[in-house]
Amino acid sequence: MKYESFAKNGFEVVKASNIEKLNEIKNIIFSKSIETLKKNNLKSPDDFFNNFHKLNLKGHALNNFRMDIIKTLKEKDTLKLIFEAYEETILGLIGPDILVQKSCNLVIQQPNDKDYVLTHQDAPVNSPFEIVLWVPLVNIFNTKGMYILDSKKSRIANDILKEKKEHSYFQDYSEKNAEFSNINYGSSLVFWTGLIHGCLMNKEDETRWTLNIRFKSLYSPCGHKDPLEFFRVLKMSPLSQIALKSQEVDLI
Repeated sequence: MKYESFAKNGFEVVKASNIEKLNEIKNIIFSKSIETLKKNNLKSPDDFFNNFHKLNLKGHALNNFRMDIIKTLKEKDTLKLIFEAYEETILGLIGPDILVQKSCNLVIQQPNDKDYVLTHQDAPVNSPFEIVLWVPLVNIFNTKGMYILDSKKSRIANDILKEKKEHSYFQDYSEKNAEFSNINYGSSLVFWTGLIHGCLMNKEDETRWTLNIRFKSLYSPCGHKDPLEFFRVLKMSPLSQIALKSQEVDLI
């Protein structure tokens, strides 16, 4: 069965069906970085991404740089490029009627940076009928990556959180029982929003660059978020197009 691991565990590492679209995203970010940082001596996207920390960009300067990149990604409709890179997977998991988050998030995690994503769960704020596509722009290994609990262990972690008053029990269980994903560029982690996940401090000597973006079916429940505020229609089947038109519903 295709996506058997996803159906069983809630996550799966998948290969891009069109890696050229990923390369296009990398080049967009690299070109914008050269422009923003005014550094024409940057060698290549891979060298720049992995050694980004050597530029010593921190605090407000780092956040401003990151927001400039995110703005450029939105202008270039990177959402469509990500979908095209992983179209087979997304269609296989969701179907032909797809909403996509209006803006993808870019995370830059430099070595020994104390500001990292702690253990958390996206649902129920986000719909349990969403998937997250976590897209590394560099090779991921050890603490340079993220960790995730499968669906069974996520349920146990949630039970611990409900039963124990101290958050440390939940955190300790999560870190000890999570799986750390080693993912080479060209593959991504797709996971269900109900899974517990997070990051440790990046103690490798390379910077982590990742994009994350959410997809859901047009017809699935929405969680606590207004779908038209946070999502836009990415793709609709011919049946949905004609059916919604007959109901005078215009989503595109």
